[in-house]
Amino acid sequence: MSQQQYKTILAFAGAILNFFMPVVPILIIAALAILFDCWTAKRLSKRVKEKLNAGTGKFRSVKAKKIFDTLIKISCLLLLAYLIDYHIIRDSIDMWAVRAVAGAFVFVEIVSMLENESSLNEAKWAIIAQRILVSKVERHFDIDLPEYHTK
Repeated sequence: MSQQQYKTILAFAGAILNFFMPVVPILIIAALAILFDCWTAKRLSKRVKEKLNAGTGKFRSVKAKKIFDTLIKISCLLLLAYLIDYHIIRDSIDMWAVRAVAGAFVFVEIVSMLENESSLNEAKWAIIAQRILVSKVERHFDIDLPEYHTK
């Protein structure tokens, strides 16, 4: 490829990036939510290994692929929401569709973090939270917790 073709491609990529710039801060917030969820999942994995002697307590590459897939999906959803705001709703300053998608996604991530932190946790708040939330120990590690509590 010639230098002129490289310049054209870079100019086109820059124009696309500039168009989607308003979504970047929201993408960063979504990425931080994913990273915090991964951190709480890692803490849960360590608790399962220490208390139940199950699981590895280590980060696996299969999980990295899932994290990367989630980042790609939320990025695509936010960009689609931005296009809906920009071309259909025509109110790109307020970005209502982007806010709705980001809010729903971050809410799901926060619930996941609470599930991770409350699972196999002896703190009073965690015991109360487990009345409402799903135990990730039972769901992800295939361990029946009533058997654990009766030991």
